Amino acid sequence: MQPAISVRVQASSLPKAGVVATLRFVGESLIVEGPLSLRVATAQVAVRVGGFDDDQLFLSWEDSSGAWSLMPVDKLAQAALLAAAPPGLATPLRKGRLQAGRQNLKWKAVLASLAALVLGLGLLVWQLDGVERWLAAKVSVKTEQKLGEAAIKQLKQDGGLDQDSTAAKAVAEIGGRLTQGSRYQYQWFVKDEDSINAFAMPGGVVVVHRALIEAADSPEQLAGVLAHEVQHIEQRHILQHMIRSAGLALVLGVTMGDVSAIASVLLHSAGSMQHGRTLEAQADSEGLNALVASGIPPAGMAEFFRKMMAEEARKNGGDPEAASFDFLSSHPATAERLAAIEAGIEARSCDCKPLALDWVAVKASLKPRTEGEPAAGKPKV
Repeated sequence: MQPAISVRVQASSLPKAGVVATLRFVGESLIVEGPLSLRVATAQVAVRVGGFDDDQLFLSWEDSSGAWSLMPVDKLAQAALLAAAPPGLATPLRKGRLQAGRQNLKWKAVLASLAALVLGLGLLVWQLDGVERWLAAKVSVKTEQKLGEAAIKQLKQDGGLDQDSTAAKAVAEIGGRLTQGSRYQYQWFVKDEDSINAFAMPGGVVVVHRALIEAADSPEQLAGVLAHEVQHIEQRHILQHMIRSAGLALVLGVTMGDVSAIASVLLHSAGSMQHGRTLEAQADSEGLNALVASGIPPAGMAEFFRKMMAEEARKNGGDPEAASFDFLSSHPATAERLAAIEAGIEARSCDCKPLALDWVAVKASLKPRTEGEPAAGKPKV
């Protein structure tokens, strides 16, 4: 009897990490045994290459219960799969293995490029800010958008993202005015979160927490936050932050268009990303310019920061800079920064009109979860 091959099986009906089972072939049939029992004709099975280094072989198929995939648990199991596969699968598996080999050559080239880049940047370390800007400029908009899409794909798996409510459409309407003529195709999301926060990701992705909209007293205050976040994208601050915090190997991956491993790193830090005083000040200043250019009263930016600082001071016994709000932790609102925003507002003339949005209706469209209720997009258990 053909020896069983240890594999990990994944499907929508299984736990996210999949289950470990055994695989064997009988004639032109693939048989899975263990925690579950499956039998499928090899003619229905497709072969693909994936994994972090594109060196993992996957077998996938669909039946009436949905899509299935499995992969060998280790290199020995992969070798056993290649040896045991019937003729119908042997050829595509060999092609997949060749593709994985070519991918290994690609990574060797990456390592060689990395060594050269490290040597060159070692000479420029004293100009780190300029190097970061230079490297960020080398990333194409297309690659930047792929990075944002990959991060959003992971964020959607957690659920709670909204683009359809009145609040989400208000965010998109305001954001659309702030980004006219941009090189990016923006995507706007409201996330069902109780923390007061908003964050941007490369390629034109902006996420606003439900609680931030609830905390804003007017659409102009929300516009001030959005204008600031948009400028982190337009000025490529997020890419610069990634270069500084994640290292040159990550930058090389982005530059070459490999975003699979980078998206999770980006998503993990997106809500708490701190850009430093210089970049925050630039986002404030350019954000004010965007508000004025779109005819939105810029005072909302200062009003929201002032409100957050007052709440923080009340919460922390009079110390507005001991930030515990997520928004103030990732967007430090010092008195000096607020004064610069207010001075910038005074220095700009604006033919501005209040936003014609029913703010009561916008807030009413937000539906916070009740205790024990899952986030939107997550199944109830």
